Amino acid sequence: MPIHEINGCPMHYHISGDGIPLLFIHPPLLTKAIFAAQTADLSTDYQVITYDIRGHGHSGYSSQALTYSLLAEDILRLMDYLELDSAYLCGYSTGGSVALHAMLSYPDRFRGAVLISSMPEMTDWYNRFRLRLATALSFAGAGRLLAAPFALRNSPSRHYFSRLYKEAVRGYPRNWRDYFRCSLSFTCSDRLGEIKHPVMLLYGSKDRPYHRYARVLRENLPAARLFTLAEKHPIPSKASRSMNGLIRRWTDQLENGKAVPLAHGKT
Repeated sequence: MPIHEINGCPMHYHISGDGIPLLFIHPPLLTKAIFAAQTADLSTDYQVITYDIRGHGHSGYSSQALTYSLLAEDILRLMDYLELDSAYLCGYSTGGSVALHAMLSYPDRFRGAVLISSMPEMTDWYNRFRLRLATALSFAGAGRLLAAPFALRNSPSRHYFSRLYKEAVRGYPRNWRDYFRCSLSFTCSDRLGEIKHPVMLLYGSKDRPYHRYARVLRENLPAARLFTLAEKHPIPSKASRSMNGLIRRWTDQLENGKAVPLAHGKT
């Protein structure tokens, strides 16, 4: 898994498979390891690209404060380096917010997006409290304490937890803090109508704090389809089989015009 300087920062990325590019974006503190099931499965049909956001995992420390504009530019420069004209973005949680910002900033570079448990802005008190607490703990140097619940929440097994935790604590608290902060302040709800790309929305039926975001995105994105899975928030790791199957069918419809049934769909 190579490291290359992208947009002024050493970036650790992984490419697996050939075909239509799917570029995955993780949320704060977690790393590309959260997409292990997608890399293993979808790479049989797609070019799966995962990377550690600057200051996270194996990527280098960022002397620049993380902002969504900087993270979107990183995606563009990574695509340039890999000689990709276009790709589907697949953003998990606040990684989906980064995907929205990237599509607004560079609309010609993306085929569409898969937004997984994502939001156009964070308005619910529960998640705002969690991110504020995470910001405070990262200030206090409690990185290992902070990483454990993030890894545990997203882990379907002890082995998965160990991997997520070990990858998370390699990062830099200041850069985590930046990502938490810009996730708290980001909003693009009033610009969703500008995003003409096809968008798949994936949410857990048990993930009630995020249902409001699913409604906002479904109602305001011109070409969005909403699908619900019988899971909570961590769909990439705990409902990977259903998620991967839906991505295959959805992209097959878009790329080949095939009328493939999409199970679980709620539009």
